[in-house]
Amino acid sequence: MPRAGEGVALDQDALAETQRWIEHLTGGSLDEEGGFQAALKDGKRLCALINAIQPGTIKKISDSKIAFKQMENISKFHNAAVAFGVPKEDIFTIPDLYEDKDIGGVVRTVQAVGRHTQNLEGFAGPYLGARLATETKRTFTEETLRKGAGEMSAWSGGKTMIQERTNFTGTERMGKDITDKAISDRDAAAAASPDAPKPAAAAEESSAPILLSIPLRIGEGPELVLVLHEDETPEDAAEAFCNLHGLPDPSPFVTALGNALHPPVEEEEEVVEREEGDCLISPFAKNAVAKKNKMTPEEIQAEMAELKPKVVAELNLLRTDPVAYGDKLALLLPRFDGMMYTRPGREEDEATTTAEGAKALQRAIDYLQGGKVQPATAFTQVEGLDLTAQDGANQIRYSAGMGSVGKQQHSTSLTRAEAYGQWKVLFSEVNCTHTRVPEGIVAELCLCDGDKTHRMLRDLLHPDLKVCGVGCGPHPTMEYACCVSLAGGWGPKPVDKRRIVFCKGGSEPDDRFMEVLNSVPEPDFIDELIDQISQGSDVHLNYTPSGVDAKITDSEGEVTEYNLEWEEDE
Repeated sequence: MPRAGEGVALDQDALAETQRWIEHLTGGSLDEEGGFQAALKDGKRLCALINAIQPGTIKKISDSKIAFKQMENISKFHNAAVAFGVPKEDIFTIPDLYEDKDIGGVVRTVQAVGRHTQNLEGFAGPYLGARLATETKRTFTEETLRKGAGEMSAWSGGKTMIQERTNFTGTERMGKDITDKAISDRDAAAAASPDAPKPAAAAEESSAPILLSIPLRIGEGPELVLVLHEDETPEDAAEAFCNLHGLPDPSPFVTALGNALHPPVEEEEEVVEREEGDCLISPFAKNAVAKKNKMTPEEIQAEMAELKPKVVAELNLLRTDPVAYGDKLALLLPRFDGMMYTRPGREEDEATTTAEGAKALQRAIDYLQGGKVQPATAFTQVEGLDLTAQDGANQIRYSAGMGSVGKQQHSTSLTRAEAYGQWKVLFSEVNCTHTRVPEGIVAELCLCDGDKTHRMLRDLLHPDLKVCGVGCGPHPTMEYACCVSLAGGWGPKPVDKRRIVFCKGGSEPDDRFMEVLNSVPEPDFIDELIDQISQGSDVHLNYTPSGVDAKITDSEGEVTEYNLEWEEDE
C-alpha cells in the first residue's frame, strides 16, 4: 500500500516554504547546490538541520561520497525526527530522497519536524507548519472502532508496504527490478480506485510471493509486466493487469500465463549433460548449427574464445569515449539502402531488412554526441558473467525449432547469473544477432532498431554497471548470436547461513572473513571495511543471508556501527 500522501502532486508552495526554512537554519542556498533533492541527497544538510534545532543531537556527520555513508546520514535524520516526536509512518524512506522517488514525502517529513519543534525546549524558532493541536480525549465504542478499521482497510486495499533492497539508480532493468515496479504500480492503482477490493480479497493478492512475471509491450506503448502470484489463477492475474492498464480483454493474457506455466510439450530428444557456460542442448541442435556455418564444434569454440575479449575491448571504446565512437558509427551510414542494412563483415548481397533504416543509427549517434553522455570507466570482464552470458546466447541459438535447451529454456537472466555467483548493485543484459565481428556486434547494440529509448545503449554506458561477460555462437537462421551480461560488481555465491567473523586492524583478512564480506551485495561497503582494516581498525561482522551488522573499532577506541539489510535469495 502506498504511504499516506504518496502519489499526491508535489505542493510547490510547501516545497518553497520548506526550502526557505532549511536555508534559514543551516545557511546557504539549496539552489546553488543543485536544488532541493540534490542538496539534501547526501544527508549532510538534514543532519545540520537537526543540530541547528537541537545542537549536538547528531555527533558525527559523514562527508563521504560513498552511497551507503550518505544513506547513513539520512538514517540519522530519521532517528532524530522520531526522537522529536514525528510518527514513524510520517517519515519518508531513503529511496524517496536518494533516488528522487517521492520528494513530496521528504517535504512532508521536514514539515512534520518543523511542527514538532514547537514542543522542544531551548528552540526559539522559526517554526514551520501549522501549530500542533492540543490533546483532546475522545471515547469511542467498540462498534465505532470496528467500523472505522474496516473503512480504513478498504481504502488502503488491505495491503502492507514492502521495502526492497535499495538500488542506486532509476534505470529500468530486466527481471526482478521491473517486476517490483509493476507490483508497485498495480498496488497504487488498486488503492486509488473507488472500487478498491475489500480487505480479505486484497490481502490474498498482496501477501503471496511472485510465481511468474512476463515483460511485454502492447503496440507502440511502454514495456509492461504481467505478474502472477502463487495464490492467483491466471484469470485473476490477467483481470488485475487489464484493470490496471485499462485494457478491455484479459483472454490473451490468460493464454500467455498458461503457456508460460505449461509450455507446449515437444518431441523428446536426447540431451547431453550440462557443462558450465552451456545450456542443456540436443546433439541435433549442435550439429545443425555447426553444419549451417560449415564449422566443426572445435572450430566454433575456438572462434568464440577469440571473439569474447575483442567484444569487451570494443565495448570499452564506446564507454570511454562516446563522442569518438559516434564518429565511428557514422561510417556505417552508407551501408543503409532504405530499410536494407549490410552489416559489418557481410557482403552487399547479404543485406537484411531493418525496422527504421538509417534513422535508428543516426539517433544513436546524436545521443552519443549530444553532450549529455559522460565517459564511463572501462568494463572488467569476469568469468561468472561470461558463463551467464553464454547461457543467454545459447538460449537464443538453440530455441526456435533447433532442439531443446532443457531446464534453461525458460530461465531469466537473473536466475542464470545466480547459478554462477552474486551480482552487486545493478544487473542488466543485452543481446543481438546477425553479425560475428566485434565492431558489428557493438554497432548492433547501439543501433537498437525499433527501440527509440535506446535501452541497450543506455545500459552499456551506465556508470554503475562496471563488470561484464560475453557469450556468443553461430545461429541457425540469423548467422550469429551474442549476449552481454552487465553488473555493478561480481562475487562468489553468498554464504547461506549465519556467521560471526573478526579481523584485527592492520592484518590481512583471512579466507573465512573475506568469504563473508564478499557475500555482502554492496561493493562500496566492502571497499570501506577493507580500507578501515588497512588503517588499523578492528572489524566484527555478524552476518545472515539477509543482512549484516558491522562493528568498527578504530585505534583510539571509537566505535562505529553499521547495519545493512537486503532481500534474501530464495
